[in-house]
Amino acid sequence: MNIFGSSAFWKQTFASLGYRDFRLVWSASMIYHLGEWMEMAGLLWFVQHLTGSPFLTSLILFLRIFPMIILSIPSGLIADRMSRRNLMIMSQSGTAVLSIALAVLADTGLVEYWHLAVLSVLGSFASAVNMPARQSVLPNLVRREHLMNAISLDQASMMSSRLIGAPLAGFLLATTGVTYIFGIRALGAAISALLLIRMPRFDPVRTGSKTSPMQDIRSGWGYFQKEPMILALVAMFALPMLSNQSYLGLLPVFSTQVLGVGAMGYGFLQMAPGVGSALSLVIFAGLSNMRRRGLFLFTSTTIMGLALLIFSVSRSYTVSVVMLMVNGAMNTAFMTVNATLIQELIPDEVRGRVWGWRNVFRGLSPMGSLMAGSIADLYGPPSGAASVGFLMVGSSIIMLLLLPKVRKLN
Repeated sequence: MNIFGSSAFWKQTFASLGYRDFRLVWSASMIYHLGEWMEMAGLLWFVQHLTGSPFLTSLILFLRIFPMIILSIPSGLIADRMSRRNLMIMSQSGTAVLSIALAVLADTGLVEYWHLAVLSVLGSFASAVNMPARQSVLPNLVRREHLMNAISLDQASMMSSRLIGAPLAGFLLATTGVTYIFGIRALGAAISALLLIRMPRFDPVRTGSKTSPMQDIRSGWGYFQKEPMILALVAMFALPMLSNQSYLGLLPVFSTQVLGVGAMGYGFLQMAPGVGSALSLVIFAGLSNMRRRGLFLFTSTTIMGLALLIFSVSRSYTVSVVMLMVNGAMNTAFMTVNATLIQELIPDEVRGRVWGWRNVFRGLSPMGSLMAGSIADLYGPPSGAASVGFLMVGSSIIMLLLLPKVRKLN
């Protein structure tokens, strides 16, 4: 019996799209992240050709993520006190303005490295506001039995949008240049904000807290002290982000100096993790029940590290693409299972703060990007990628031994 050909399987796979408000959030996310992947691919290629330095290219990636540490906790608090819909709209509108500035600078030829660094930091601030709000609102859009499906589709909207965005960015880089990429990103962010305006004006959590912001922040950390399992699950989020962020900054130099495939080949390297994510979506969104989810978290991060190690030593374009597909599939699978476990275990009134702390650990992950970029400058791109692969495998094994309660989660 072919389950992939049955209507019941596909109905289960896309069950959450039966909810109108989730469709709006999911559609907005697809459009928003399509432009985000295009801009990321274009920006990294642009910086590599502007500076010729793997380290400076990786530094831009670092600057787009690391400042989240500064704003993630207050952003999570705001997501527990204000309309999450309005926060997403404001964040995505701000992103559109920043992308317009990038397009203008690139088109006029006045762009300098510091311009890109400043705009990357500001873009990170916008993302820090958007992510806790979007993640916190998901459980309010679908019934509990469809929560893992909704999280899987949401994660897939972020990763699978590479399927179109990355090769399109490569095509535009090879034909028209980077300006159009930044312009499309601005348009996508604006359309995404307009879609979210159509959501009902409801606030899924209380808005008029009688406690001070500092009291709420302390209570959020106090929740972790009472629930160390949640803290462990949140901290583990740094591992897949470590893998993802490290190789992204190296792909421009891999495509030109290691594999010799140029701008179009670079676009498909950027797309490969999205292909893996799409395959992961079909499997995990269609699962109604999954056992040994805790053990799977450690297995998936170990496979991510091994895939990165093989990618670092490969001189075959095909093998490199396949390893990035494996990495993307395991990345999305981990984030889906990790997010589902957290959402199932936490109460609604602390969701924003919990997801804010999750973004703190996400913000720490670009350390891998800087490490990979620094090693790539000194010893070559393959050594930079391999160093992160070894770090991931080692960290996964250590956490497997140190977190037996997480390992036993079903």
